Amino acid sequence: MTAGGHGFGGPTLIAARADGDITVVPPNGSVLVVDPATGERSTAVKPRESDPTAGDRKQHGTEWYQRAVGGQGGLAAVTAADGRVDVHELPSGRRLHELVTGASSVDRLFLSEETRTLFAVVDGDALERWDLATGKRSWRSDGAGEWGIAADPSGRWVATMAGDGTVWLWNARTGDRLGTIVIPTPSTVVGVAQSGQQTSLAFSPDGEKLWSVTEGGELLSWDTSPDAWIERLCDRVGRTLTEPERSRYLTSLSDGITACGS
Repeated sequence: MTAGGHGFGGPTLIAARADGDITVVPPNGSVLVVDPATGERSTAVKPRESDPTAGDRKQHGTEWYQRAVGGQGGLAAVTAADGRVDVHELPSGRRLHELVTGASSVDRLFLSEETRTLFAVVDGDALERWDLATGKRSWRSDGAGEWGIAADPSGRWVATMAGDGTVWLWNARTGDRLGTIVIPTPSTVVGVAQSGQQTSLAFSPDGEKLWSVTEGGELLSWDTSPDAWIERLCDRVGRTLTEPERSRYLTSLSDGITACGS
C-alpha cells in the first residue's frame, strides 16, 4: 500500500480492529480502514494537502504529519496547521475533537484508547495530556524528549525519550516527572546516530515494565515498580527528600515509604 501523494515522509501506522479490519494511517495524513480478507479499503479521513514550508523543502523535500492510532484501531489523531491535532472516530472518520495546542510544533503523539487520552510532545520539550472525553487539556509539563513517547494501558505512566537515549518516566495523571533511565547506544550502530533516534518504547499491559528496542541493538526491559524509581530518584538528589519533594514526586508511588533515608 502506497502513501498516496508526493512529498510526504514517515512510517505508515496500523492497528487491528475488533471487527477484523485494519486501521491504516499513511504518512499523508489520511486514515484508511482495510478488510484484510478482501483487500477492500475505505477512506475514513482524506489525505492532507501537501504544502511544505520553505524550510521543510530545503532540508527534507517532504512534509511530516505527526500521527497516532489507538491500539484497537478505533481512534486516530493527525496534526493539522497551527499546532492543531484532529482526533477521529473510526470507521466513520467523524472528527471527535480539534485540539488546539497553541504550539509552534507538534513533535510526537501517543493515543490511548483504554484511557481515552492523547499525549503530545510539543515545542520540542513540553509534554501535554489531553482528555478525549472532553477535548480539554489536563496538564502541560516541561522537560520531555521529542524522539519517542509511550503510555501504559493502566493510565499510570507515560515515558518520553530524547535523541541521546535519555528516557523520563512521568506520572500520567498529574504530569510530574518522576525518574530517568538511559538507553545504551547499540554496539552495532555505526556513525553518529543517537540511541533515541533508533529506539522504540512500549509498556507491558500491567504497566510494571517499560520495554525498549533499538534497531540493530538490544531488547531491554526496565522496572517501573515504585522501589526502582525511588532508588533512581534518591541517587539523583543524594539526600533525604523534603516534604514538598515527596508530595511532588512520590505521593502516587510510595505511600508510607520514607525516601532516601530516615
